[in-house]
Amino acid sequence: MKHLPLFLAAMALIPASATFAQQKGIEGEVAPPLHADNWINLPEGEAGLIVEEGAPGIDLKKYRGKVIVLKFFQSWCEACQKRSFPKLQKLVEHYEGNDKVQFIAVQTVFEGLADNTAAKLQPTADKFGLKIPFGHSVKLPNIPNVNMDYKTGGTPWWIVINKDGIVEFNGHYIDFDKAIINLDELIAASASTTATDSE
Repeated sequence: MKHLPLFLAAMALIPASATFAQQKGIEGEVAPPLHADNWINLPEGEAGLIVEEGAPGIDLKKYRGKVIVLKFFQSWCEACQKRSFPKLQKLVEHYEGNDKVQFIAVQTVFEGLADNTAAKLQPTADKFGLKIPFGHSVKLPNIPNVNMDYKTGGTPWWIVINKDGIVEFNGHYIDFDKAIINLDELIAASASTTATDSE
């Protein structure tokens, strides 16, 4: 995608021989529902909540016309706590009052189930002063979950979704200043008239 280079902050740290970028993520695909539960900070009467195949989640089609920034984390992830959450905090503050961008955080648990529990959502949100929706998704066999649907590469993991519901970027790193430039571009872009609810 055209926007990918501007979101990457630290690709120089990844060896040229690495095939990680080709194996993970769903860039260019329609973003699937967020199969997660134990949501906090949902606006009262939030219409985005659905139940699909018995798994509660947010139907991202309800946010068509908005740019969506997803932050996937585990509470014990040091990089999440020290680097990516402070960036998320700055991004949320920068776009405060802008109804064309939606921020969502999901704890995508794939290890340490006893530590990375749903009980950690509210303390994490409070620590960084975040009033955005937080959800909890555990990777378990044969159960819809965010890790499988989004082919995540661990945590932290960032997803940027355009107004048509297409994943523009996914990866471990973003640069704040470059992200602002590209988010502004996505916010200013018109949504396609060809996007349908059948996707």
